[in-house]
Amino acid sequence: MKLPIWGKVAPAVSHAPPGSDFSVALVLPPYGSALVANLALALLSAGIKARGVPCRCFYWNLDVMEALDAPDPLQRVARYERLADRPARPFNEWAFARPLYDGEMRERDQDTWKLLQQCLVRRQEGDESAGFVDDVIRLRERAPELIAAMVERLQSFSLVGISSTFFSNIPALALARAIKRRWPQKIVVLGGANCDGEMGRALMEKFPQLDYAFSGEVDQAFPEFVARLSRGDPIDETPDMHRRLADGQIISGPPARPTEALDELPLPDYDDYVRERQRVGLEALPRILALEASRGCWWARASTAPFAASMPMVWPIGRSAPSDSRRRSPPSSRSTGRAACSWPTTSCPWTTTAASWTGRGARIWR
Repeated sequence: MKLPIWGKVAPAVSHAPPGSDFSVALVLPPYGSALVANLALALLSAGIKARGVPCRCFYWNLDVMEALDAPDPLQRVARYERLADRPARPFNEWAFARPLYDGEMRERDQDTWKLLQQCLVRRQEGDESAGFVDDVIRLRERAPELIAAMVERLQSFSLVGISSTFFSNIPALALARAIKRRWPQKIVVLGGANCDGEMGRALMEKFPQLDYAFSGEVDQAFPEFVARLSRGDPIDETPDMHRRLADGQIISGPPARPTEALDELPLPDYDDYVRERQRVGLEALPRILALEASRGCWWARASTAPFAASMPMVWPIGRSAPSDSRRRSPPSSRSTGRAACSWPTTSCPWTTTAASWTGRGARIWR
């Protein structure tokens, strides 16, 4: 069966020529954690700035959290995090489906409403796990407004990179579509665990609002891609890059090499996360900064389970020197208040394979 092309947008146009005003926005959609700084965006931001290109991280997930009807920040966070938990899936993504698909999913929407009605019945019977229903319905009503507001905040940026991990695919694609409708000349890039392997190219084929998609560990490749793009240099050999040409054809770069020496990565840039928390009134709540001591999945390496053994990018397991983990601790002097540190020793491949965009750590220590 041939799948349709979703999210029709204006015909492709030439991007604005690069220049001294070239700048980058990185966006974390819902449902990334509200209390954990996104390690991947922080690494990419640091790498981009080190190459002389202005970059800013936008935590759109916090704007979505703000849209929930709760009397204080703590309750808003709790209700938002509940939307990211298993009982709310995939209803949480469905809340953003209409701006992406318009009326093309009407028949499936009817089935979804029936399932939500069943959840309402369970909640009335005392099942607390079904308490997410009202918030899903509220977000579905406000999704176009939330997307439009985020689009306007991106007006001054030349390139917009959007993270897509787990249940953030539909919000990410809906935002990309709205950006292209508003500014066809802007460069829109998608990356993250949902782009790993063949998924990145498949998303490019089905969603024409995407100019590029990145797969794999591109901690160095993506910032270098940005720098080359800003200078007008060739980008064809960028590792793990999928690129849409003017005629609609999609070409791919060579595979990226896994990051084995974490010492080569820059210190994560969490400044934007601190500012975004203050903007939405979360400064009094715990702040968690993710540290990365190693990559890979020792469990999958040792497991005989077909699913785990088949996961990509398990080999090799990258390591930092023990002293390096301490050296790479985010400087707390950049912000006020205390920050708790989540310190992983290993991560599963479905969060670490797309080192460019995934919130490695954000999902593991919620």
